[in-house]
Amino acid sequence: MLRDIIHLFMCNHISGKSVFEKDISLAINWKHLLVCLTVLTLSMWMARTANAGMGERTVLALYDSRTEATPDRTRIHNLAELPLNHMGYRLVYHDIEQGLPPSGDVGGFDHVLTWFGLPITHGATYVDWVEKELARGTRFAVLGEPGPHADGPDGNHTADFFALFDLRNDGFVPITHQARIAKLNQALYEYEHPLDPVLRPFPLLSRLSPEIDPHLVIETTFDGRPYQSTIVSTGPKGGFVPLDYVFFEEGELDVDTQGRVKWMLNPFAFFEQAFGRSDAPVPDVTTRAGRRIVISHVDGDGWNNLTEIDDPDQRRPRRATEVILDEIIRPNPDLAVTVGLIGGDADLNIEGDEEARWLARELFALKHVEIASHGYSHPFVWRYFERYDRGDELALWDQARQTEGTPPAARMGAWLAQMLNLERYIRKDHHDYVSVSADLPRAYARYPFSLDREIAGSLAFAAEFAPPGKTARIFLWTGDAEPFAEAIRATRQAGVINLNGGMQNRFDANWPSISYLSPNLRVVDGAV
Repeated sequence: MLRDIIHLFMCNHISGKSVFEKDISLAINWKHLLVCLTVLTLSMWMARTANAGMGERTVLALYDSRTEATPDRTRIHNLAELPLNHMGYRLVYHDIEQGLPPSGDVGGFDHVLTWFGLPITHGATYVDWVEKELARGTRFAVLGEPGPHADGPDGNHTADFFALFDLRNDGFVPITHQARIAKLNQALYEYEHPLDPVLRPFPLLSRLSPEIDPHLVIETTFDGRPYQSTIVSTGPKGGFVPLDYVFFEEGELDVDTQGRVKWMLNPFAFFEQAFGRSDAPVPDVTTRAGRRIVISHVDGDGWNNLTEIDDPDQRRPRRATEVILDEIIRPNPDLAVTVGLIGGDADLNIEGDEEARWLARELFALKHVEIASHGYSHPFVWRYFERYDRGDELALWDQARQTEGTPPAARMGAWLAQMLNLERYIRKDHHDYVSVSADLPRAYARYPFSLDREIAGSLAFAAEFAPPGKTARIFLWTGDAEPFAEAIRATRQAGVINLNGGMQNRFDANWPSISYLSPNLRVVDGAV
């Protein structure tokens, strides 16, 4: 387009027009040229940020499988990945026990994040790898243990590691009663919780470069002289925070709050300084075309459960699904919602009946309801079925029946139902394979477990209750919502979206921390 405008300008400029006409033509075409150059510049910037931006937004997350078996069990995934996702970063995990990762030139990353709990086993070679990555411009965010051991057989690799980041490591302070805070950057620290008045143990670190920004400095005594340790810092090569200074964990004094964590470090501010600001566009899963996205869905658990809300016309207790349909979904056609059916709740050979099927048809006929599957047998523990053994499952079932039996409340309920002539409204165990314990691996074991039935089969079964042309397009994970890789790939093969999982997301007065919010996704052996 720029070439055409320049050609048009040149043709007009040398044409046989009057001087006045040529001046007008010149002014108009210069405006065109200016607009074109602006568009071209923006296009080049967008192309550069789109291509280079993915590298700038890719973080290599190193973890140690000796202490954190899989990526979704790491502190990085459960605590750090959410703020990084919000900032537009995506994480690629690598187990340091499997050897050193490839260079960023090959791996496609420009940043590295570590959060080790113990020194790693490849100290010397790891320091060499870090040095090479720093030379190519990779920036590191180091939380917790730096990685190399201080007392290695071939030297103090911890000191070597810190030296790469322009910090001198002079030792460690295990007893802190003589230490005090000399400097605290409030913009980077005490984000959700203040520092403990009794300081935790900390390393002795001094800055070797004026480019290192100190954010938390602790003054103590070392070798009989005052020493100011820069224990939290950022600089041109990244940033460092010691293990006990990242978040605060509530102890055992209060059972209701035991084990809850709050960030002391501001992860957003820290990662921005450690990785540097980027002009690449930030992908935002909460927004579309400048408007916030509302995502609503209903899992099918309790589809046939009776409520205490009576039908005013028929004078009978209504099912939970009927109440949700009549009181929430049908009266609000502007609120799109996904509803996931559990196949076993509508299968006449398991827990289904004609009313359960009628409710499915009523719901799925609504234009603002999207059809989803919430499994067929509703697995509680997905990993159990990765190496499924029918005999082992039946043994668990027999053991549960002997342990649980029929609870007294269930026997009393059956007696009352008989006395009040409400038996037909009470869910019955049509066979011996309806779960009587939450410790069993799934809700319904009528059929041997089949991944095809659980994924593709349940999607097809849900679609049977939909009007013509309407299909199930989402699979909602059940139970612990931690499927194995083959199960995730089965949803891809079925051509549907898979959703659910993560932690029990909450953010309220009792749990006031972003640490209880899940990251965008979970990757299992390359399956998302």
